[in-house]
Amino acid sequence: MSSVDPPEKNPQEPPWKDAHAHALKEGAEGYRDPVTGFWVWTEIAHQKRGDCCHSGCRHCPYRETEESPS
Repeated sequence: MSSVDPPEKNPQEPPWKDAHAHALKEGAEGYRDPVTGFWVWTEIAHQKRGDCCHSGCRHCPYRETEESPS
């Protein structure tokens, strides 16, 4: 492998990982999931919203701090 070749992808990483990383780097509120085509909100959008919507969002920063609904 030469120094200009991109690193090999880990097959255990989710396919959306690069899209998510790029969105965060750009300060974007979301990105298009490369597999489903669905719009996915980043932590940036959730933090602007200010609280959990309880929809099971992939990148919810409130997931561990919110109590589960009864």
